[in-house]
Amino acid sequence: QDSPEKWTQISRKARSILLKTDSYVFVDEVSQHLLALIERVGASEVTVLMNGPTGSGKEVLARLTHDFSPRRSGPFVPVNCAALPESLAESLLFGHAKGAFTGAAKSTIGFFERAEGGTLFLDEIGELSLQIQAKLLRGIQEKEITPVGNSEARPVNVRVVSATNRDLGKSIKFGTFREDLYFRISTFRINVPGLNERRDDILPLANFFLVKYENGTREHRFTPDATAKLLGYEWPGNVRELENVIQRAIVLSDDDFIDADNLFFDEVIDFGEDSSQLAGESYSNAGRDILRGTTKSYPLGNQSTQPDRKNLQSAMDANEFRVIAETLRTCRTRKE
Repeated sequence: QDSPEKWTQISRKARSILLKTDSYVFVDEVSQHLLALIERVGASEVTVLMNGPTGSGKEVLARLTHDFSPRRSGPFVPVNCAALPESLAESLLFGHAKGAFTGAAKSTIGFFERAEGGTLFLDEIGELSLQIQAKLLRGIQEKEITPVGNSEARPVNVRVVSATNRDLGKSIKFGTFREDLYFRISTFRINVPGLNERRDDILPLANFFLVKYENGTREHRFTPDATAKLLGYEWPGNVRELENVIQRAIVLSDDDFIDADNLFFDEVIDFGEDSSQLAGESYSNAGRDILRGTTKSYPLGNQSTQPDRKNLQSAMDANEFRVIAETLRTCRTRKE
């Protein structure tokens, strides 16, 4: 006979699996307005440019744009333009013919053709070179591409959604981004706010990541102090930083509760003079504090949590050391 505990465990596992396949959290009023806009824009065929800070969830919104579109049954192909090697960017985007360059043993399709009938998401589009931008403009405008080493153009049926954390207007003034491409990719422009501008999403997202990353043996909960600490922080790294903080907290937690002492933030670093010397001092001081059982205090509630931008590298190094040292101090050894 199945026990209630067994069914509780099955239910918890099912909930975890569901959350791991659905990463959309829109609780704040700003987020709900954004979601309504994404739903309307997604249903059309216009090009979309999302502009927002790093880690604010632009790819999540791009996927939703695809899911709301008539192309939802087609592929969604995300491309990080900043990670494309400059010498291979053209081949990776548009494909190449056999023998087009050394090592091209066979013809290969690029990201454009992989996204045929679906959506091509170009993240950090501002990082592309002017030469690639010219070919990209033709692909979007004429709906045809020419693979490297091929003289004949191929038609493509792709919707392009782009994203950037740059001010492309300034890039145009500096001559690093084509104005004609900008107007072609930004038929509809969406400004994605940082997490600090949608604070009602902080706790729902934190609980989402708590369930997503727990191992299934525990059901973690936040203490009031931990909740206050999460709400009192400015989140310069946005949703990505929050995700990192929760993953670390789960590793450091000894029981079912996540306390304020388990939350370590990604401190903003400012590279100043004598940073290497200060980094060494911070390592030493942080180590002594943790091994004595004391940790750095953090302001709660509405107290200011703006990071000190001095001695940046030392702040990051000290934060990393605290996490490692705290884990070593609290974990049991085999002999224990």
